[in-house]
Amino acid sequence: MDDFLTYLDENLSKVSFDDENENYNEFLKTIANLIVTTRNENNITQKELSKNTKIQQGTISKIENGTYNLSLKMLQRIADGLGKRITIKFE
Repeated sequence: MDDFLTYLDENLSKVSFDDENENYNEFLKTIANLIVTTRNENNITQKELSKNTKIQQGTISKIENGTYNLSLKMLQRIADGLGKRITIKFE
């Protein structure tokens, strides 16, 4: 599984998404809302999440604002820091 995540992480970083792409921007905002909601439900501050994940607080702020194109590896670190697991499904 780690090999698959590493492969996706390396190759998705090479993909360029058009900033005008509404669907992608909405996807980032959906992820951002999930992170903020989960963090607030667990009474975790951005500073605490930063410490738990070793991701700078400024980067967490950008992620939560939906303005940061995070990698799967970083998303996994955030999920771990929130005590959650990621599930992906295609519909």
